[in-house]
Amino acid sequence: MQSQTGDREEILSIAAEAGEFSRATNWLESVCNAHGVPVDARYRLDICLDEALANVLAHGGEAARVVPIVLKLTPSGTPEAGTVWLTFHAGGVAFDPASHRTRPAPESLEEAEPGGLGILMMRSNAERIIYQRIGDANRTSFLVRWGAASGDDGGESAPPLASGN
Repeated sequence: MQSQTGDREEILSIAAEAGEFSRATNWLESVCNAHGVPVDARYRLDICLDEALANVLAHGGEAARVVPIVLKLTPSGTPEAGTVWLTFHAGGVAFDPASHRTRPAPESLEEAEPGGLGILMMRSNAERIIYQRIGDANRTSFLVRWGAASGDDGGESAPPLASGN
């Protein structure tokens, strides 16, 4: 699809199909490197991205597959201290990973059930997750911090995806 460079922001649009996901991962690595986002912060964003992409295919329904996925990266700061927002805009069934209630941890292996770990992984790798339902689409923004920026959230709310999205 397409990639744009803005003033300290990057946008990528991909088809909602598994074959495009490696392109999204490569894009994330490239733009993080270009903006000086440290490897640890990039790794944490990559986990959030991978889980969000997997959830679109696994749980988004047919509507999720016909709408492009739009990703936006908005870094702020320096390689020593900063923040980065990764905003994920995709079609499909409404789902808020920020407020979704996870089931309690099993007390034994016999009680363990598959699924649900992706949300925990997103929550443990992002300092903040903001969800919005916009029309028939889900917009989820993940904030990752590094260095002395631990008290800075890069703004009170996630940056807008783009005009009209």
